[in-house]
Amino acid sequence: MKVFISQPMSGLPDEEIASKRDKAIEEIKELFKDNNIEIVSTTYARDGEILPKEADRLWWLGRAIQMLEGVDVIYICNGWENSHGCKVEKCVANEYNIPIYYQKDILN
Repeated sequence: MKVFISQPMSGLPDEEIASKRDKAIEEIKELFKDNNIEIVSTTYARDGEILPKEADRLWWLGRAIQMLEGVDVIYICNGWENSHGCKVEKCVANEYNIPIYYQKDILN
């Protein structure tokens, strides 16, 4: 199962983004009870891809939309309502009939 994580990142330090992503991954594994889960996240693209020198938020949003191709579900982290990127990712998932799951822990 391929799961895309949509999480707010703008203005947050990398350590906080990674910590919240790790918590989301734990919750995803618990939710789906599947050992064969592939996580798709733009935070991984940040770690390994060669990026444009001045990659901006719109560039990242375009990359996130590309990464939605072929996923089975999208998992949306808390705070998505205040994130332009998460709202667009949610909209794309709706338009392309990708099932959406929301993070359960509101104290994230």
